[in-house]
Amino acid sequence: RLTALRAAAATGIRRVTFLGGEPTIQDSFLPSLHLAQQLGFDDITVFTNGARFTDAAWMAAALQLGRLTWRISIQGGDAASHDLAVARKGAFARILKGLALLQQHGQRVEVNVCLTAGSVAALPHLAEVVLQYGVAQLCVDMVRPVSAGERSARWMRKILPRFQDVVPAVVDLLDRLEAVD
Repeated sequence: RLTALRAAAATGIRRVTFLGGEPTIQDSFLPSLHLAQQLGFDDITVFTNGARFTDAAWMAAALQLGRLTWRISIQGGDAASHDLAVARKGAFARILKGLALLQQHGQRVEVNVCLTAGSVAALPHLAEVVLQYGVAQLCVDMVRPVSAGERSARWMRKILPRFQDVVPAVVDLLDRLEAVD
């Protein structure tokens, strides 16, 4: 990874995104992030599910590296839908704690939601998160069958939302956001 960063910087690339299963849990993450800053990357994005947001020492070390863009994966507009989608009780609360810390430190925050049948109803509640934590960009996408791996037709029918259910939720979300800004 460090070799790839050096090679990219040598060719004039100024933008890097750290992603993966969860980049922040890798031992090489903070050293890679530090090197990206040293090499002059001026647009650094961390795509994360917030796994390390409650680790105070880790967060302090990450925040000392300067202003980054944090792209947070939120899988539902409230704790019930998010925690169910990621199968981790307390995951949504952990993300909110991290969002507050990122906001306090002037970090740019973006949110990515992968909409499923189980999270459609809670999508409008995401407006509260966007507004409260100063989210700069919200991306709502849907599970793509070709990206879901080897899944049964039954599983796909259960997980994929119907467009006729998605539209009212998206309209409600946008109405809530536009009511404020």
